[in-house]
Amino acid sequence: MTASHLHTGSRGWRLAIVFILVGFALRLFRLDAQALTGDEAFTIVNWTRLPLSTVFSTIALIDPQPPATMLTIIGWIRVVGDSVFAARMLSALAGTITLAAAYALGRKLGNHRVALFALAFATLSPVYVWYAQDVRGYALWIAVSAVSAWAFLQAVTQPARRGRWLVYIGLAALGLYTYYLEAFLIIAQNLYVLTCLPHNRRLLKPWITSQLAIAALVAPWYLQPSLRNSGYEPTAGDVNLPWVFEALLFGETLPARLNPELFAIGMQVFTAASIIGIILTIAAIITLARSRWHHAAVFLPLYALVPTLMLAVLTVVTGEGFFRPRYVAASAMAYILLAAFLIEILLQYARQRVTAAQVTYTSLAGLVALTLFGIGGVSLWAYRFGPSKAPPWPEIVDTLHAQADEDDIVIQNFPDPAFQYYYAGRAEATILPQDRTSTPAETYAALEQILAEYDHIWFLPVPTDLYDAEQIVAGWLLEHAQLTSEQWIGRSHLMQFARWEVDTGDIKHPLDAQFGDVATLRGVSFTPPVERWQRGTTIYVETIWEPTAQTEEALRLFVHLLGPIGPDGLPLWAQDDHAPQYERISSTTWTPGEMFRDVAQLTIPVDAPAGEYAITTGLYDPTMLERVPLDATAPSEPDSATLAIFSLP
Repeated sequence: MTASHLHTGSRGWRLAIVFILVGFALRLFRLDAQALTGDEAFTIVNWTRLPLSTVFSTIALIDPQPPATMLTIIGWIRVVGDSVFAARMLSALAGTITLAAAYALGRKLGNHRVALFALAFATLSPVYVWYAQDVRGYALWIAVSAVSAWAFLQAVTQPARRGRWLVYIGLAALGLYTYYLEAFLIIAQNLYVLTCLPHNRRLLKPWITSQLAIAALVAPWYLQPSLRNSGYEPTAGDVNLPWVFEALLFGETLPARLNPELFAIGMQVFTAASIIGIILTIAAIITLARSRWHHAAVFLPLYALVPTLMLAVLTVVTGEGFFRPRYVAASAMAYILLAAFLIEILLQYARQRVTAAQVTYTSLAGLVALTLFGIGGVSLWAYRFGPSKAPPWPEIVDTLHAQADEDDIVIQNFPDPAFQYYYAGRAEATILPQDRTSTPAETYAALEQILAEYDHIWFLPVPTDLYDAEQIVAGWLLEHAQLTSEQWIGRSHLMQFARWEVDTGDIKHPLDAQFGDVATLRGVSFTPPVERWQRGTTIYVETIWEPTAQTEEALRLFVHLLGPIGPDGLPLWAQDDHAPQYERISSTTWTPGEMFRDVAQLTIPVDAPAGEYAITTGLYDPTMLERVPLDATAPSEPDSATLAIFSLP
């Protein structure tokens, strides 16, 4: 080896170490910023908080994960704790091992430049960053699979060295104990060996021996009858091949406006990113096939495409929803390496040609790199600074902790374990329908009982075909209960309901304001509470009234937000004027002595100036534009009761 080669190799290693350190820092950055997904929370709640006997006899069948993954995550969390940061740290470490494996595979199949290109792409890969910040087995599987692929190539290139075969056998078995669909990658390896056998017959015996050894090592777990009769129901989707090219190269967090759906052929949906991914992959395969790297030209297409095609076949044959890019996430390494080879070959073409061609090939190489880093960077940015993985559960449960009382109940119409992980409020929580087999009648009966028993129902509707697909819970509540507030927390909807019938027990903050001989204001409450009010906040004002007499003309209620004098010369900053219960009842026919609840809605303007504000309410005759008199009138407004006084800084 010449001095220049030694220098180049040394510089390559130094750059590789820098990339790996940057990649590790990138995986630690905002590690706990995204809320846990339901799958992540399920992992923590149902893997680490239950006895191992229960985990392996029950949970391992419901959530089909091999024992190496489960034991590793259980052991890690029991040592370091189950905070979001601590739990995800294991995946961050595994993701860093994947970076080292990307460099090693690039060196094994190509040269140090291919290795550095692959490492750079892997460092910023949105799919790798996603799984490196995910409390599941994917990061572990991707890391083990990548190292196993490297060990496989080491053994195949020197079949006489038994030690390399032993390393490969151990890592391949570990991969199968880490994720079941590692079997698809083992199949790709078998196909690669079949292409090598005509040129290297010495491979046959050690290869057959290695496969028999791997089968023997995994047989004790894989041959369990319970695995075949677990009752697991896949919840992915139908075959959509373009989705894989997009997801494994650019992640799944590209904003829709930048990645529109262009067309569909049957179930195959083509987006802008998927088409770019397909073009880059095909170009890389063709270019590599014409290069001197013959082993890479066979191995990488097999490693990229065979697992996806096998998953598609499994989905079609079983008729079950098995197809999802994350189930072949370990193949992302092959796509990254193909892109790295494409750039290296284009740069080699540039070095071998005259000036004009040099510019063309160098520009093409730069365009490929810019495309990968540009689209991947946008996807990574969208993931980093938006609720990409899950609803903003910390904000949702913080809202419930502040607003839901012990006499309330929280209903989910989708069993998301993330809620169970985060929620520790005073109100009871339940799931309706109780399970997938529940009939609408059973759900209606449960809702009737809940509505009669609790003061308020806080409802988190989730539109999904997997559970309560007909939105039975939402439909029943909107028909039979009074909607008292709606809040949007990110893209999550939080609705509050109460009984139409009101009694003194529903009065949270008693009042006694008599409006003429027509009605008495008995109580008030606010959602959200006063301490959470700020500019832009929408306030739901819940007032309880007791009629004392009917009127000839239908009265209306008003709720006003009063403050400093505005640009129009008036102190009125927001108002809600409407008939009682929005014309569900009328002052001409209401029953004296029968209390009712009314809900008004005010939004504090974003340009409201600093100062003191008041929320007031009253009754008026819309035909005569006269208010019903109130003896103890508010100082800021005649014939109105003051419900709250607050300040904006």
